[in-house]
Amino acid sequence: MYHFNSYMADRYFAEEMQKKIFLLNRRSGGTVNFWQRRTDPSGEYHYFLSTIALLGLKDVDRRLSGVVDTMQREGHRSERGRKHSWVEFVYQDKLYVYDPLVENVILRDIWYDLCNPRDIASDLTQRELLKSFFIDKFAYKITNEAWQFKPISDAPKDLSEEDECIFKALQNGHLAGRFEIERYTINTFIADEPRICY
Repeated sequence: MYHFNSYMADRYFAEEMQKKIFLLNRRSGGTVNFWQRRTDPSGEYHYFLSTIALLGLKDVDRRLSGVVDTMQREGHRSERGRKHSWVEFVYQDKLYVYDPLVENVILRDIWYDLCNPRDIASDLTQRELLKSFFIDKFAYKITNEAWQFKPISDAPKDLSEEDECIFKALQNGHLAGRFEIERYTINTFIADEPRICY
């Protein structure tokens, strides 16, 4: 039963990402859906991937960051006490985790047993993320439905380390379409691919 539920949660996650999140390749000018680039075995882009993934889920789903013990992956050792970011989302009344270091989503309880998250530095719902960062302080409003994030040079200088990581992930984003602040929803988000994909 666990395997079927996890498979269905993974499929749900994939469908949401394929509908709402696209990554732009600056060299080719083409886009790929987020699902094609959802994992990062090197762990260099976990802040980027987790922040962007949250935009494709529901407004109550959460992006967290803290310290974890990573699982051993092919070609990579496990690490203890690594700073990391992940997404927790609800599917059929159960909590699952999208971890950019892991290929498939995992039940939250199992992921917590394996990765031992602690020292939580940031815990934002999608609604809080949108309300906190889709504002004039961080982005230019192009139309009622499109925003472009400011360059790093124009960013506020007094950001916490966590807010700076979130802003840098969003700053790589280009346009967010059909965004409505009153309902805290986002239908499409286009972002630069992480440089590892080039």
